[in-house]
Amino acid sequence: MALDGIRAAGDVPDSDWMIPTLLAVMGDADEWFAVMHDEFDDTLDELSFRDRFFFEFDPSRDRFRDDPRFQALLDRLPPYPGPAGRGTNQGGGQ
Repeated sequence: MALDGIRAAGDVPDSDWMIPTLLAVMGDADEWFAVMHDEFDDTLDELSFRDRFFFEFDPSRDRFRDDPRFQALLDRLPPYPGPAGRGTNQGGGQ
């Protein structure tokens, strides 16, 4: 399990996103989604649209984007401010 290896290393910077980011690169999808769900459960009140941007566009998460669980997590994050609400000009504007 990649998470065990990351925790055993002991020198991972203290960041809400660091372990999930390392798992995105090293771990399997089921493990990553389980950690992300736990992370969201613990920190959802503290997250902002800036976290949504990182989650949505960070290349380390590319391999998960087609999985419906990714969209389910994305839907839990605060929306972007503005008319589109999700940031990527979904309102059809210019």
